[in-house]
Amino acid sequence: MCAYPAGALLDGQPAAVVDRVRRAYDQVSAAYLDPDGRLALPTAALLAAGTVTGP
Repeated sequence: MCAYPAGALLDGQPAAVVDRVRRAYDQVSAAYLDPDGRLALPTAALLAAGTVTGP
């Protein structure tokens, strides 16, 4: 786990660095944009429920 949120890491950076990070993020995330331009990351979840009966 990162000790600092990404925003805090970028706050002290020059504008050119922030722009470079933003362009890289946009490039990586482009494959996951839905037709409306919203980010739709693939996820999975395993849900289970159960009961214990008897001794």
